[in-house]
Amino acid sequence: MRNEAEKGFQDRQLPITPDFTEWLLLTPSERRMGSVFVVAEQQKRLDTVSKTITKIGKESRVVVNKEQSKFASAHDLRRAFGTRWAARVQPATLREIMRHSSIDTTMKFYVDLNGESVASELWGKETPSQGGVNSKLFLGRLHT
Repeated sequence: MRNEAEKGFQDRQLPITPDFTEWLLLTPSERRMGSVFVVAEQQKRLDTVSKTITKIGKESRVVVNKEQSKFASAHDLRRAFGTRWAARVQPATLREIMRHSSIDTTMKFYVDLNGESVASELWGKETPSQGGVNSKLFLGRLHT
């Protein structure tokens, strides 16, 4: 990735995920050349690309926060990617693909699971609010 198009403004080689690879392979081999995404010259600045994605989110009516009437943005797409991959890879791997300079950032935003989410995974995705499990036992402690 060229530094001017990269979050940390560094030249880097980045691994790509299997699902992105599958998407890339949908392009016929004879057309696999050049940039993956063609961006107009005036949109090469990161802030302009971000504004374009936000505009698409708004025009598509993809609401990510009803209370604030907030539509999907580039940061929301990034956060969704990180959340999806947090359950699939080790924290150090997630730190690398999210391009965090510190593992603390990765841990804070993507790996710091609460008791309810851990318990739901252990109990096969059934939470107390879904019924069938005594909530006092579900989290492994007595509520007094």
